[in-house]
Amino acid sequence: VESAAYVRSQETTTVTTTAAALELAFTTAQEEKAWDAIESSPVYRCLDMEQLYDHFEETCVDQCAPDAEMKHGQCVRPAAFDDANLTAAWRLRIDCNEMCWNSAFN
Repeated sequence: VESAAYVRSQETTTVTTTAAALELAFTTAQEEKAWDAIESSPVYRCLDMEQLYDHFEETCVDQCAPDAEMKHGQCVRPAAFDDANLTAAWRLRIDCNEMCWNSAFN
């Protein structure tokens, strides 16, 4: 019986968008125009028009409402808290016979 492990690592970065950063995002987006896969996205349509996407109104706006925050060119709900520590534990059992392993890795 063979066994295999698959480990995925992902680094996450949080960016606070300022007016200068937003302007840079607009400029970069206009210069690149490599949006084939996302051209139908309402968020990117708004960015392309140098506007923000408002998730509450589902439309492009020039500025977010007073009860919303701007994050990554989008008007979103303000953060409920600054930091969170999450702890989780689980047991996982996977039964995979020879046919299963062969189909998964071939």
